Amino acid sequence: MSTYDQKEKCKYSYCRRGNLWAVYDNETGSKVDSFIEKEGARKKVYDLNGWDYS
Repeated sequence: MSTYDQKEKCKYSYCRRGNLWAVYDNETGSKVDSFIEKEGARKKVYDLNGWDYS
């Protein structure tokens, strides 16, 4: 499964925007939050999607 397919199946995702990491709602396209470190954005996305972060 490609990364694109995975993004289509989850409600929230994150990506780099300038020097910050932004968390987006994939259904509306709106930005939910921003983080300085990638790991913070990743943890937020896991939490919002209801996934277990390991």
